[in-house]
Amino acid sequence: MDFIEFLQDYHVLNRMKNVARESGGLSQDTLGGDLKIGLAKYVAHEICRSISRDSRAIYRYLPWLSSPPAVTQLGASEFVDCVGRVRLLSWILIGSLSCSASAFSMAIPIDCSHRISDYIQFVLAGFAELSNQSVLNMSALFHAFHLCQLWTIYCEETLLHSCNSSSREEAIASVMDFWARITPAILQLLSHSKVLADMVNLHFLNAVEGLLEADSVVLTRLYAMWYPILAAYHSNIPSHLMVRLDFFENSVQSAAGRDLSPWLKKIGFKIGQVELQSSAATQFYSV
Repeated sequence: MDFIEFLQDYHVLNRMKNVARESGGLSQDTLGGDLKIGLAKYVAHEICRSISRDSRAIYRYLPWLSSPPAVTQLGASEFVDCVGRVRLLSWILIGSLSCSASAFSMAIPIDCSHRISDYIQFVLAGFAELSNQSVLNMSALFHAFHLCQLWTIYCEETLLHSCNSSSREEAIASVMDFWARITPAILQLLSHSKVLADMVNLHFLNAVEGLLEADSVVLTRLYAMWYPILAAYHSNIPSHLMVRLDFFENSVQSAAGRDLSPWLKKIGFKIGQVELQSSAATQFYSV
């Protein structure tokens, strides 16, 4: 449980950066993130061992996962808690996926997909009203969309490593249902001010590009669902991304043999950098 608290603490990387600066010879920007990824792999492996015997064991490690917040409970403290849990889930999924090349550690059961989408929906529902209350809240969209990417690829890897046909079907169905629940919440945010809509659009396109980089096998199936978002902001999509989207729309992807390591390292670095910035800014504004 101490390791889980370490992963969730967004001040840790800032403290480690200070230690690296004082020690010299250590990479200040990557040391903390690399350590978190290493610990996330250990946490994912330990959770995997437990849930292989009983899938309900996940709730011993993440008790809050069994009772996602309802939008009617939306408040400042609940929003902060939710963002922290979204970040923690992202680190655990990075740990799970980092193990997949040798032995995939399925740390979170696929049937938790609804609960994970509930947490993301909570963030999307509260962002317009609560994002300006703290630096950490401002990063909520970043963390929500990265969890969307990670959960999508995690379900695909579960599909790839499953020998059971029903498990494979469940993994694909979970991804499609996950996005069916998330997409309306994204569209709702797009209906706010142009500034907020542009921000959401940027995060969404970054998520799509991230899935392209990871060679997502379900991406082509999601186009019909995402069409209202892509059509509304078609003129704002960078030309290089439009070319890639057109290519993927007319191609069939296979996850066989894909190497997720560079993609995972990139996401881990980006999440680590946002945690560093949030921690530094929080301390600055608290003085």
